[in-house]
Amino acid sequence: MYEFENYQFKTVSSDHNSCQEGIKQLEVYDKIARTKFQMTFTKNNQIIYSKDGVILRVQEINIYKIDKNKDAFSHPEGLNNLEQINNLVWQGEYGQNKIKIGKWIAIWKGEVLKEVGGYYSDNGQKQGLWKELIKNYQTEGQGFEFGLYFNNFRIGKWNYFYKNKQINGGYYNDQNQKNGKWFELYNGIWEYFLVYIVISRSFVVYNGEYNNGKKVGKWDILYGEFEDILQFQLKGCGFYDDQKQLSITASKKIGRWVELIHDYGRDSQVSYQGEYQNGKKIGRWDIFFQVSGDYCRFELIGGGTYKEDYKENDANSIKIGRWIELNNEFKNWLQVIITGEYKNGHKFGRWDILFRESSNNLEFKKMQDQNYIKNKYFRGGGQYDEESLDRDSIKIGKWTELYDGFNQDTQITYSGEYIKGKKIGRWDIFLKNWRTIENELMQQIQFNTKYVFQRWWII
Repeated sequence: MYEFENYQFKTVSSDHNSCQEGIKQLEVYDKIARTKFQMTFTKNNQIIYSKDGVILRVQEINIYKIDKNKDAFSHPEGLNNLEQINNLVWQGEYGQNKIKIGKWIAIWKGEVLKEVGGYYSDNGQKQGLWKELIKNYQTEGQGFEFGLYFNNFRIGKWNYFYKNKQINGGYYNDQNQKNGKWFELYNGIWEYFLVYIVISRSFVVYNGEYNNGKKVGKWDILYGEFEDILQFQLKGCGFYDDQKQLSITASKKIGRWVELIHDYGRDSQVSYQGEYQNGKKIGRWDIFFQVSGDYCRFELIGGGTYKEDYKENDANSIKIGRWIELNNEFKNWLQVIITGEYKNGHKFGRWDILFRESSNNLEFKKMQDQNYIKNKYFRGGGQYDEESLDRDSIKIGKWTELYDGFNQDTQITYSGEYIKGKKIGRWDIFLKNWRTIENELMQQIQFNTKYVFQRWWII
């Protein structure tokens, strides 16, 4: 139980701003699957949601909640997955200039969510007790945050709730900044992990201290099992700079860290281990995989090297040399890695895709360059341009790639040619036939500068 002594309220004025126009492509997890849609912000304080050119929804947003110090795409009222776009409606009263006032409630799939919502003041600011949805709220991840607002600022103690169980959070100061000890879910939001609770009954939390909104000192990374009670195991940790200088505006990691993969769970217990210097990764970083059900067995499965002599204008950590990386859908039962060379943060030369169906198979299978249709194991990879290292990595020549939904049961691959990063000519699509254990030609697509032609086979 954390104490917060001598707490005083401060009245903070709010500027009347309008949205900055722009378009952003988002990639989110929706019911475990990856999906993409666009958010378009208009001058009329609207968000237009679209997918594959089709408008899904137009949303009015509260102009008094726009923070002029942040870009519009981090707007707190934005919807974050397709279920929210299709099913979430906030209901309440508008005042002048379309400002939200009075009591607002949340409706999900036509039904009012119990005790969710709160009150807006006459000038459109949240006041008093609010129960809010987690950022990625959906049917398979119904979590909430509960606490107090004063003039649109979160203040005092805030907690998380899932299935009527309380998970302690921490305290906000009077400037809407996290302060003191916090127990927070991965990246401060339940972006992925409430979805995974349903599947694996597990999730990840960070435990550490804030100083006026900035992480300081040691932070532990805990893996939780959600049964009748919450039980956690320490899986990672590291340190943030104390950051007592007012000129430092962001939390910076320093020293040795053990970090977890973004969707860490029972089927994907992967950790990254290496060194930070002034917020950037340096030197050797290793990727370890913990075999499911075996708490003592860790396998070095990948890794590589980061640059050490950064320049002032280097915004991100920069990979160099040979790397072995995991694909985005890496799981215990379907393990795909990608290996190749980096030069100053850009992929170049040959990159290969390697695969094994489980950790019981000790060697990854490298894709064969010949007799692909009759080969029971898919091949993959291709070439990156070696003459465009001052720009993004550009694919060229013959490539074999994985279908976005590639998994243990649906092993679909594409094979064709790139010219300057664009698909051209005929691309073949193969599907693994589980009766014959062979990769069979399923479809052909013809790419040119104007049209895409498709031919299908029934197999």
